[in-house]
Amino acid sequence: QVLKSLLYLFFEKDLGLAIATSGLRIAKAIGLSIVVALPLGIAMGAFEVVNRFFNPLVAPMRYLPITAFIPLLIFWLGIEEEQKVAFLFLGTVVYLLPAVVDAIRAVPEELVQTAQTLGASRAQVVRTVLIPAALPQIFDSFRTVNAIAWTYIILAELVNSKTGIGFILHEAEQKAKPAWIFAGILVVGVVGLVTDKVIDGVNRL
Repeated sequence: QVLKSLLYLFFEKDLGLAIATSGLRIAKAIGLSIVVALPLGIAMGAFEVVNRFFNPLVAPMRYLPITAFIPLLIFWLGIEEEQKVAFLFLGTVVYLLPAVVDAIRAVPEELVQTAQTLGASRAQVVRTVLIPAALPQIFDSFRTVNAIAWTYIILAELVNSKTGIGFILHEAEQKAKPAWIFAGILVVGVVGLVTDKVIDGVNRL
């Protein structure tokens, strides 16, 4: 029944378009998270004065229930694409930022001291030692954030979605189609795994 539903959803319900739409929303949100978390996380990990200023503001965010922000985001941004991307952004940036900070701080101190002994400035140490050494661990955190985004996509698309995997699952619930739900869950798992392998491949490069 699940396999038959999968074929039906692909050919009759534009499941391919739904996957592409959800993937685009996730890509936008993760892109925004990287733009915010990467420079801020590097600065917090490399410079203690920056960390002291931002850490009291950032640390509690990891413990906030992100789903509670949905009504606020609807109030501020409406019910269109901006609200969905913003929700996914909030859900991913709170995990990515501390991961970047931890990756920078995990760089062996002897590498930093060697660079400083050779006359490197603090900015040169960040650019030529900390970032290259932390990059593999940072890319691993991208994989975690990708997994988080695919778990949040269902919630993000519950509000006024016209397409997307979350929309299809919501329709399946309304029409009491458990086979559709299993098919949707299967698709999310497979797509999440494929994107994880792509990020891992880029990390290896």
